[in-house]
Amino acid sequence: MTVSKFVEFLSGILKDPKYNNSQIFYHSTLDQKQKLNTCFLLSVFEIIHMNKSPEEILAKYKGISFVTYGSNASLSYSLMDSLRSINRTYRLGLFSLSP
Repeated sequence: MTVSKFVEFLSGILKDPKYNNSQIFYHSTLDQKQKLNTCFLLSVFEIIHMNKSPEEILAKYKGISFVTYGSNASLSYSLMDSLRSINRTYRLGLFSLSP
């Protein structure tokens, strides 16, 4: 699922009146890459729809270790790096969920 499809999907669920009094759970595996991807998707949703900063978001995940993106040390970047990039491009109007 792409980032934009995930954000639109979750937004649609949260706007649906039949889920007003429901808790939404998103489960992941214990695989480090899958865990990283899950946190990334949920964090992008929070940046776009809840106007949270990457620092606010990652404070919730304190104590959880994440693998880095990239295939080697010279190309690696962290979840924080990714969220800061998404946040900045979204705030500047360079990232949109619209096709």
